[in-house]
Amino acid sequence: MTNADMVTTAPAPSTASALDDIIEILYRPSAVFARRRADPKFWGALIIVAVLMAVAMYLLMTNMSAAIESQYSRQIQETARTNPQRAEAMANMRGMAMTMGKIIPVVIAPIAILLLGIFTWLVGKIFGANMNLNHGFVIATMAWVPRVIGTIVSAVLAMLMGGEKLQGMNVVSIGPARFLDPLTASQRDQALLMRLDVWTIWATILIAIGLHVIGGISKGKAAAAAFVLWLVATAVQVLPVLNQ
Repeated sequence: MTNADMVTTAPAPSTASALDDIIEILYRPSAVFARRRADPKFWGALIIVAVLMAVAMYLLMTNMSAAIESQYSRQIQETARTNPQRAEAMANMRGMAMTMGKIIPVVIAPIAILLLGIFTWLVGKIFGANMNLNHGFVIATMAWVPRVIGTIVSAVLAMLMGGEKLQGMNVVSIGPARFLDPLTASQRDQALLMRLDVWTIWATILIAIGLHVIGGISKGKAAAAAFVLWLVATAVQVLPVLNQ
């Protein structure tokens, strides 16, 4: 084979932009993952997704401020039954906690995406995926797009509902948690059912598609790996409120 032949048969680099990937992941996920298998660029898409998520989270937390304060008050009351001193400290920190509640989600978005990428790569390797760490970041970044959409939808719902109906984050979710009464349902049940909303399931499916297309493993193994990642993330959210 001549050098000319090699140049002719070499795959052309992808000309799709990060924004193209973010848009196309909504309706052509396999195509996005296929082109990023050979060209695993993710920083541009990660920055765009993180900024959009930060804006969406700020809007959501602003629209939900009354509900968050109400929920915080209930937590103080529940804590007071078993630990009055801690409840008093929580009451004194109310203002700072409300402010940090708006700031932390903005800061944590890119960190959460990178952590998901690392775990996606590790779990993918366990299931036999042929991929590097950058591929894990690509999959995690693309899987976060439905979460951005979900946060925007929740922010809009919170703005439209307002008033006494906004008693908890679950009431603006799109899933079974929406039907729980935040005043009577346990935090454990709310956290668990929030993991069954449309956006989380969509993100999990995208992870499975990414592991199959990029990692080259079977659809069954990819689905199993994505489910393991879902279980790990669910445990992280549910265990802290397991007894609440």
